[in-house]
Amino acid sequence: MSSILFLDFDGVLNSGSNYRKLQISGLPTKDEFGTLFDAEAVSSLGKIVDARRTKIVVISSWRYIYDLDTLQEMRRQRDLPGILYDITPCDILLSLDERCAKGIEIKEWFERQGIDETKCSFVILDDEDEFLKEQQCHFIQINPEVGITDNDAERAMQVLYKGGL
Repeated sequence: MSSILFLDFDGVLNSGSNYRKLQISGLPTKDEFGTLFDAEAVSSLGKIVDARRTKIVVISSWRYIYDLDTLQEMRRQRDLPGILYDITPCDILLSLDERCAKGIEIKEWFERQGIDETKCSFVILDDEDEFLKEQQCHFIQINPEVGITDNDAERAMQVLYKGGL
């Protein structure tokens, strides 16, 4: 199995600073799919997926609005790098105060794929820490004000090469 990138959108590909920059410039902030992504963040994402031929699994809340086919169409229209491979399950019942919701969904995704996550090269990019203790070495917290940077991309590639931080 190739490397897997579990990717959030809000705060990772769309950033607060980019949104304000678009507003101030009088440019559109949205398209038919939602908030536009920051070109610099998209470029940084490209460095990760190009280096390892990494498959992207969406963990963003956008997966509750759009199915995989629609997200793949968004990827094509927005010219996002990489292969949008899958989305994590949306059908898991979690308690409202669940702090590790996305971590549980990732664990379930691995189980449904029949993949041993301890033997898989993966990284998680998100601006919020909702992950299980054993996933922390694969998690890179992104600053939502700036989105994913080249430095974050470099750290992500290190995680993928080493199998964790």
